[in-house]
This record gives sequence, C-alpha cells and structure tokens, in this order.
Amino acid sequence: MGCRIHISHGGDVMLRVACLFGILPAFAHAQLVSPTPIHNVGPVNGGVIVSHVFEIQNSGDRPLQLLEVRTGCGCLKALPDRQAFGAGEKGNLRIEVHTATQAVGANVWGAEVRYRSADRDGVLNLRLTGNVQPDLQLRPAALVIHTAATIKHPFTLTERRAKPVKLSSVTTTSPHVRLEISEPVRQGETWFRTLHLVVMPSCPEGRHECSMSIMTDDPNAPELRAPFTVVKKTPEVVQVSPPVLDWLGSGNEALPARLAILHGSEEKPVVIEEVSFSHPGFKATWVSGPRGTIRVIVDRDRIPDEGVEATAAVRLSSPSEKTVRIPLTVRLR
Repeated sequence: MGCRIHISHGGDVMLRVACLFGILPAFAHAQLVSPTPIHNVGPVNGGVIVSHVFEIQNSGDRPLQLLEVRTGCGCLKALPDRQAFGAGEKGNLRIEVHTATQAVGANVWGAEVRYRSADRDGVLNLRLTGNVQPDLQLRPAALVIHTAATIKHPFTLTERRAKPVKLSSVTTTSPHVRLEISEPVRQGETWFRTLHLVVMPSCPEGRHECSMSIMTDDPNAPELRAPFTVVKKTPEVVQVSPPVLDWLGSGNEALPARLAILHGSEEKPVVIEEVSFSHPGFKATWVSGPRGTIRVIVDRDRIPDEGVEATAAVRLSSPSEKTVRIPLTVRLR
C-alpha cells in the first residue's frame, strides 16, 4: 500500500494521508491485556497454597483464542475461566502456587498466556511475587530420576513448628511410582521426614512428567505438591558367548565343564548374583567383573539316558537388574 503525505505551507502544518490501495484499515488488533499484570501476595508461610485471580481483557476489535498458559514450574497451576474472547470481552485467570517446594525468601512466579487472533500470535505475561517463610518445605524443589530398573529416591519434608503435620494420604500422578513415608524425627526445633519415591519395574521407557500430592491435617496447607520427572532408560544389553551351551557324550563318560562369558557395558561391570537351573543335573560357579564368567558343570548321574534340554537363569545386579537365560542341551549316544 502506498501513501502520499501533503504538507501545507504557512503558519499551520496540516498532514493529509491518502492511501493508494483502498481505505487505511483500523490499527486496533486483538490484544490481551491485564490492568494489574503483577500482584504481590506479601509474606507467605511455606506449604500454603497461594492463589490470585487476574483480570484479563481483549482490548482489540477482533476475537482471540487462548492457546496455552506456560508456567515456570510444576508448582504453578493456571486456570482461565474461558478460552475464547470476543472484541472487548473480559475474563479471569486464576493462578495457584504450591509453595512447599519454593525457596525461602523473595520469589517471583510467572505465567505466559499465549493467544492467537486471525494470523497473529501474542503473549501476556503475568507475575505473582511473595516472600516465603521457612515454615514447611519439601526438598528438592524438582527431581529428575534416571533409571533402567527399580529405584528409590528421597524427598525430605522439613517442618519448623511445635508438632509435625499428620499425613492423611500420599499419591502420585503415575501408576508406576509409589510413595513410602518414614516417621518424623525431631532435630532441635525442626522436624524431618523422608519420603521415598519408588519407581516400579512396570514403568515404561521414556520421559514422564509427574507430581506427588500429600494431604495433611493443616487447614492452611491442606495439600503439598511437588513435581518430579522419571526418565526410564532401556536396560543395558548383556550378551552371552556362546549363546547356547551344549554337550555331546556317550555311555557314562564324564562331560566337561563349559564356560559362558557375559559382556555388558564398558562403563559398568557384570555382577552375577545367582545362577539357577531348570534341571537338577547342572551346577555352576561364577566370577563377576568387566566380563562375567560362568562355569557350568554337568552332574552325569542326574542326566537321563536320552539327554536333556534345560535353562540356566543368571540373575544380575549390574549393568542393570535383570535375568539372563542361557539354553543348555545334553545329547547322549
């Protein structure tokens, strides 16, 4: 679009703008605003759920749609009362902060409200500020658990009060992670309690964003929440060489021992905890190390005349907790 600007001469200056390709469109586009985008909640006891309702408005002349609300951590929950705003329409967005995992002292909690109108995207930034007091805390504030097997990882609940809270229920958002809780122990004027997150073998591979919820008898802090992440890795691959142990004999002659070598990760040793057999005609000795070595011995007196097929179950604790199975075959002529 092209425009000409005409300036008159003399004491007064007059601007006239003529658009060459139609009438100039209105400059007001959809824009989400808040009259008070920053709110200070003041002093806050740790563990208390802080909430505030922000007024938001589409200040433009076109409708807009909320896309998402991004928060800075899992301790925040953003709850808009609507997703679509007509021109000039107002609404509310409630932000809740679970302060149990927040650092003592001054804190800023932010939310990015992302929206779209026609082909334009925009962002409205909202902020809550407050000063957290060291009354009740969960540490660490955020936890990432990397594992390829069952594992426990602790959280610590710290309480600076005369009596510890009573916990009525503890849950996680994952069916593959459970919580185990110890009794509170007093040290000076502070109570400490350990909560173990237990990642179970059923947890599928991949990254899982989760949170735990602890319900208490404190009316000011009825629920304590903390985010955590589980990264379930593929169990370490262990290779067996040779993959099958077999014997060929005749009559009542003794059969020689056979060796099986277990190769694992170069970074972790192969630790053999136990070797068991599906048939009583075998026994074994073993050595753990960078390569695990198993020596399988055949008890000829327990092998039937037609021979036998069996399996050795090798239970490992490293490079991962797993059981490796080795086929065994004895053929007699």
